[in-house]
Amino acid sequence: MMLSIGGAKTFFQRVHWQVHIVFLVVVVFTVFSNNYDHEFLLDSSSVIEKNPFVRSLLYIPQYFTDATILTTNKANSGYRPILQTTFAFNYWISGYDTWSWHLVQIILHAFCVIGLYLVASHLIETFEAKARSSTRQLVPLIVATLFAIHPYTSGVVNYIYARSSLLTAAFLIFSLLFYLRHISFRISTTRITYYLSLMFFTAALFTKVEAIAALAIFMFAEIMENAAFRIRGGNKVKSNFEIWSDLKSAFNKKVFNNLIFFLIAGGLYLVVWNMVVPDFLSTTRQQHNMTSWTYLLTQVTACWYYIYNWFVPNSLIAHNEVFPIIRSIWNPLFILAVAGWFAVIGVFGLSYQKRPYLAFLAISSLALISPTSSFLPLAEMVNEHRPYLPIALLSMTWLIPSLIYIFDKLDSKPWSKYLLISTVIIFVTALCGLTYERNLTYKTKESYYVDIIGKGGTGALTLNNYALIFMARGEYEEATSYFKKALIDAPNWHVIHNNLGIVYRQKNLADLSLKHFNLAVAEEHFSNTSLLYRGRHYLEANHYKKALVDFQQSLKFAVDTYPSNKGIATAQAGLGQWKQSWEFSKILFETDKTLFETDVSSIGQLFWKTKQFEAGLLYYSKALEYLPNNIAVLRNITALELGSDEPSAHDLVGTPEAFINLSMDYYHLQEYEQSIQASERALQIRPNYALAYNNICAGYIKLKKYSRAIDACTTAIAINPNMQRAKANLNVAKNKSE
Repeated sequence: MMLSIGGAKTFFQRVHWQVHIVFLVVVVFTVFSNNYDHEFLLDSSSVIEKNPFVRSLLYIPQYFTDATILTTNKANSGYRPILQTTFAFNYWISGYDTWSWHLVQIILHAFCVIGLYLVASHLIETFEAKARSSTRQLVPLIVATLFAIHPYTSGVVNYIYARSSLLTAAFLIFSLLFYLRHISFRISTTRITYYLSLMFFTAALFTKVEAIAALAIFMFAEIMENAAFRIRGGNKVKSNFEIWSDLKSAFNKKVFNNLIFFLIAGGLYLVVWNMVVPDFLSTTRQQHNMTSWTYLLTQVTACWYYIYNWFVPNSLIAHNEVFPIIRSIWNPLFILAVAGWFAVIGVFGLSYQKRPYLAFLAISSLALISPTSSFLPLAEMVNEHRPYLPIALLSMTWLIPSLIYIFDKLDSKPWSKYLLISTVIIFVTALCGLTYERNLTYKTKESYYVDIIGKGGTGALTLNNYALIFMARGEYEEATSYFKKALIDAPNWHVIHNNLGIVYRQKNLADLSLKHFNLAVAEEHFSNTSLLYRGRHYLEANHYKKALVDFQQSLKFAVDTYPSNKGIATAQAGLGQWKQSWEFSKILFETDKTLFETDVSSIGQLFWKTKQFEAGLLYYSKALEYLPNNIAVLRNITALELGSDEPSAHDLVGTPEAFINLSMDYYHLQEYEQSIQASERALQIRPNYALAYNNICAGYIKLKKYSRAIDACTTAIAINPNMQRAKANLNVAKNKSE
């Protein structure tokens, strides 16, 4: 039996949006189904991998009061407590196994897609009521589908730390949706929609400070709603200044009552933000020699770069460091960009009479991107996650009217409808393929930087990070070459100098190594990384007093104090001051007992190296009180009582021991993946090196990849059945995997 046409329409009108949402969710999860095992990239390392404050849910209250624990790189501190809370829950679920981290990214993208679909539906029902019902249903679906699968969203979904943009967008899009529904004269709603909008807005603020720009959007929404009432009321146009009339009518008590609580929430947030965010951050985020004026001129052209990438998404650059900087208003690119903006203003001005929502979407996009793309200089001229929501809203300004026009024109020609649908399907399939392929760019650090270098977006950051890949493999000449190229672009960047210091140390060029560590310390003002590296250099050169000074100073800037305290304990041991060494060793024990059980031997090694056996005996005797079952401590006590010496294979360039030393360097600086890679390089030279397998096991334990840790330690014990350290690590891995 066939349903009547009327019955069919009624049914589909009732369920079409649920079907559409299910379709959109399926599309999102399909397009991003190949990214669950992708690595942590860029700032995700310092914010997540090396940050001890994401490893326990107990730190959640502290996220709301301390902006310095967002990252171990203190210069990049920020106040994003809700974002950090999601990281803590991810770690609680899967540790550093990335599947759950990427699952959350995909879910958030799906929420943003659904939110955009609902906002588009609301605007179309309000301002495009004359369009056919089928058109009003299909256009939001197409708009949201394009957003769901567009390659420009790949960077945000794949880059874990870009969750700040994803989460903020998810909160803001639903805040906007509920606000539009609350003020709509077409819809009868309860006060709950207003409170939901306020709740989502507040959550967005505590995710990323840039959400404060949404206050302007709510004001523009009120103006647009007045325009909608004017249009629906059938008022005839009497002048060309409807926008001024709508603007004046929006300033009334009702609008004030709608906005007041949002303004209060924003004001209170800014008070809290000002109290907890360090003052120095305003000077650490901008590029060298970048002024507010130059940045503003550059961003006028950057917006066109984002729009171009929406229309031509086949050669996106994950991290474009060579975007042209505009320093004069007479620059042809700037003049061309300004001319384009005047044209845009003209188009939206002419369309305002009947379609004021287009101007609203454009202004909303500008408001959302303005905190990072106006006059406040940031380190990057452009990136992939800034325009995530702004471009999504802006794309509706050309998609909605053009799609409605096309559907209405083709309505009388059934064959052309099928042609259009076929074209859309082919286009969508192509975008899906581009995005699916682009996801692979973010799979590993190497694939990420190879993509940037291949597309010509190379700058100091890319060259430095690409060199790190070669350094982890022990390919020091290649690493040195890329570090030097990076230094040309950023001669004062402490990170490059630190890395050159490490490379030259591995090449046994101590003077060059110290030169670059000194330059790094001179340039780094808000973090402790350079002091830690130079302190370790002084330890290896037997300059224990200088090492002690560096480690003590590094505590002033430390987010994670363990490396600094370990350095102090080790330097004190080198000076024979066993009591002071033990005081800081005790702090290490209280901070991380498992890690200290491994480190106690490396700290005590200095007593061997300086032949201070009596001091070493007293140190290990104290350690035995806290670690009574630690075989390494017992063995060292026995050896020290006999006054025997401990062999050392320090600084043997190109040997397995050298790679083990490099592995330990990375481990103590919480670069666990690079620690594992260095150990694997040692195994290439000495395949049956039990200590290398043990280090790999220790690294995987820290990454919470326990099955791999168990395999590595099992191999270590098979090679050396008496290796107590590997047995201890194996027990830890097995206990944590249960």
